Amino acid sequence: MQIHADIANAVLTGFIPERHAKLPLFEAALALIGRLLVAFVATRLRPVTSFALGLLAISATIGAAAAIYAGSALLVDAVGISLALIFVLVVTSTLQFARVRRAESTARSKFSQYLPQSVVARYIDNPDDDRVAGEERPVTALFTDIEGFSTLSQKLAPRDLVTLLDIYYAEVNDLVAIWRHGGQGGRRCRACLFNAPEDLDDHVNKAIDCAEAIRSLTEEMRRRQGFLEHQFGRTRIGIETGIAVLGEVGAGGKLDYTAHGDCINLAARLQEANKFLGTAICIGPEAAVQSGRALRSVGMHEIRGFGEMELFTSEA
Repeated sequence: MQIHADIANAVLTGFIPERHAKLPLFEAALALIGRLLVAFVATRLRPVTSFALGLLAISATIGAAAAIYAGSALLVDAVGISLALIFVLVVTSTLQFARVRRAESTARSKFSQYLPQSVVARYIDNPDDDRVAGEERPVTALFTDIEGFSTLSQKLAPRDLVTLLDIYYAEVNDLVAIWRHGGQGGRRCRACLFNAPEDLDDHVNKAIDCAEAIRSLTEEMRRRQGFLEHQFGRTRIGIETGIAVLGEVGAGGKLDYTAHGDCINLAARLQEANKFLGTAICIGPEAAVQSGRALRSVGMHEIRGFGEMELFTSEA
């Protein structure tokens, strides 16, 4: 009876729902254009944004179909068009999400070679956070340099030099990562910080153990073909511990996470002191005391900018 009543009401009011013969063609064209637009937007925006805009387009389609029906009694297949848009939206958003995740993973891997992993994670996971202000904390600094690098770079072709350095730093960086520390620095001279930015128990001894492992690795590396042929220099290492200020410095959108303090500068000087000491690992007086090890003293020496002090090495 309700159906009959609805039909009678439609006849009396002249509001008779209908499907125009050309509507399927119009709907197919609209669905195609909508899918292309959704796919285009999804490849240009982040997944969450594109998904939200896709839902807005679906809502607009349903709303437009309802408005057309209310105004002209035409039955537009909003469900079919919406399903087509949803399919494209899900597929493109999934692909875009996978692409963003790959790019994020690559960024973490690349930037972790220059910044501590926790700092890289903060930049990527919380990009709107304020910059890290200066923080005072005890750290152990480990500086390395390649002996005779200037001479090596002058006599080697750039491609050959880069090949050797790629092998050198890839293996040294992998080794250093085992000792759970953050590090930053250039390709030629690398500064590693222990107990920064995260806490690290017994960071002085971890730095010394790491230095000994680096020395063993790089000496073995120097005996390999290519390194031996070009007389690749030994690696010199300086270690000292103390209070440093860590944080972000820079302006104009270019920031660096770095540390400043006497222990940082002294570690760099101790790396250079290996030249006249004839050692590969030079350890400062404060690090020697805090390590608690029976390190070998190499005597009292004048260190530029720091005065005379007793220096130590972990080498026999």
